[in-house]
This record gives sequence, C-alpha cells and structure tokens, in this order.
Amino acid sequence: MSGNFYIDITLIVMLQSIIMYAYHFATHKYKKQKDPLEEKLEIVRAILESTKHEKILSLDKIKEIELESKEVFVFSQDMSRDVKNMGQFAEGTFNIGTFYQTVKNNLLTGKVKYTYFLKKDSHWKHFIHSFSKSYTTLDKLDDKVNFFLINPEKYFFYDEIYLYKMIDGKYLAFEFLPSISNEEEELLFYLELDERQINRLVAIKNNLIQKYDNKKLSLLLTERN
Repeated sequence: MSGNFYIDITLIVMLQSIIMYAYHFATHKYKKQKDPLEEKLEIVRAILESTKHEKILSLDKIKEIELESKEVFVFSQDMSRDVKNMGQFAEGTFNIGTFYQTVKNNLLTGKVKYTYFLKKDSHWKHFIHSFSKSYTTLDKLDDKVNFFLINPEKYFFYDEIYLYKMIDGKYLAFEFLPSISNEEEELLFYLELDERQINRLVAIKNNLIQKYDNKKLSLLLTERN
C-alpha cells in the first residue's frame, strides 16, 4: 500500500512536470510565432497614433462621399477604376470599374463635375476611349467632365488621389493605399489626408489648371498628338 502510494505521487509529479513543460513550450512557441495579422494591426495602430492623418476608410465609405460631393478631382496614372472595360490593357489590372457605377450616377444627375489629371504617356488615348465607351449612353459629357493631360516629367503622383469639393465648399481628400489593399478581392482602403495636405493638393490642382489646357472629351477622341 505504501509502495503504491509513493508510485502514485511520483506519477502525479511527473505528469505535472510534463504538463508544465508542454505549457511553457506552447506559450514560448506562440510568442515566437506571433500572428502576422496582429503585427500588421499594431503597425497600423502605431501609424495612426503618431501621424496627423485622421483615419483609413473603406471603399464603400469613399463611394458615399463621392456621391455627396459637388466636384471630383482625380489624380491618377490611369482610369481603370472609373471605366467598364480596359480592352488590351486589362491584363494585370485589378478592380476595373470599381467606381464605374458611382461615376455614372453622378454624371446622370448632372450635379457633380469630374476633372481628371492624367499623365500624358503612350496610354492616355486608350484611357480616353475606354472612358467614352463606358459612358456612351450619357448626354453632354463635355459639360460634366474635364481632362488635363500632364507631361510625364511634371507628373509626380504615384497612385490615385481623390480630391472632393463638397456642397458646403469644404474639401476632402483621400489617397489610395496599395500596400495594405487586396486588389484581387476589392478590399481597397484609402487614407484621409489632413488639412495641410489638402491645402497643398488644392494648390497643385489650381496650378495644373493654370498651366495646362482644359481638354473636352469630344476633342480628345479626335486628337492625334
């Protein structure tokens, strides 16, 4: 009886040791293999806490703001997200037509004007024709849409920036965040710019309008150079 008792005690102690070792091993391994998503969230949290940027918005929220705006100024390398089809340029391009319905609704009501600042590279003609085909059923596009073709040497925007002039005259601006967006599933995110950045963007917009000629869609479709 006494021998069995000591054997039982020994087994209990051994099991406790094994359990404690397994626990420490598991927790240590978990700490070493930290969840990648949690790490990303910590980075985003640190960015938001240490900068003047207001917030990161989803694609749906940006669409809501665009529908409530008075004027839309788009700084973009191309127009893929505002058209239905990119033809031969569609390969390798994600989210074609993401904003198509939003732009179409605004152009239908006639309450919102669009201005596009595009880089005048070898592809701009295709973008213009794609835009025309996407909205071919709409009337008076020349009165609703303006284009400014910027020399490549003077075009410094890496990706898309949207500048919205709201009904009350206030400006809002958002920059597309390719580094945290999953373009294949339209999980797109946009960084809201602060007041100082918005003022700079408005100044850039005004400067480009002064330096470059306003191009109407009907003229661009027939322009050779």
